[in-house]
Amino acid sequence: MSLVQRFPSAVAVRNTYGHDSYDALPRVLSFFIGKTYVILVFAVVYAIALSVAFQVTYAMMSILRFLGNNDLLQINLFHEDNCGGRSRFGDANLLIMLIYANFIAVRATMYLTHYTTYFVANAALLGCSVAAAVQSILAVYSIHRVLVRKKRECIDALGRRLNVDVDTTLRVGGRFSSDILAFRNHVAGLYTYPYAKPALAAVNVIRFLPAALAVATVLTK
Repeated sequence: MSLVQRFPSAVAVRNTYGHDSYDALPRVLSFFIGKTYVILVFAVVYAIALSVAFQVTYAMMSILRFLGNNDLLQINLFHEDNCGGRSRFGDANLLIMLIYANFIAVRATMYLTHYTTYFVANAALLGCSVAAAVQSILAVYSIHRVLVRKKRECIDALGRRLNVDVDTTLRVGGRFSSDILAFRNHVAGLYTYPYAKPALAAVNVIRFLPAALAVATVLTK
């Protein structure tokens, strides 16, 4: 669809880009070389990349689901990544999401080089945001479920201990220990999705930048 829309743009190149272009139709050789390259990249290279991404994602989801269902996923409540020591899975998922970032980079470049834009291009940007959001959640959802359960169990146990300590302090007197309260607050602050702060920032950029770029294109082009 995009290639069909690009053909008339190659004829009226100044209306599309705002300037002349090497792949305008009057330049027959560079036109066919440029369009052949576009077809190979989008129809072959990106298709293979997406296929690999889907297969790796499915494999990771299956493994994590098995580990979670059989209580084999080890959680370290005091790991420095603040997400139970499972940030390596988030990093792996981020690498997969970088494939979507390639599409976003291409579209961002088109925003700078094209005078006009296509509806299908803006729709593709929104699709990238949706796909990235789904990928960032579903691929590691099994870890999220395990962390939520571990957090709830730990907070409930600590809450019972705190209630006993508070009751004892009020009835008998003495100093209330704040160590357990600090432990509870630490557990409550753990992230349930396995993304350390740098990875989480990158994931949010990939999730929200395409939609923001689509809105900016509609408003400014």
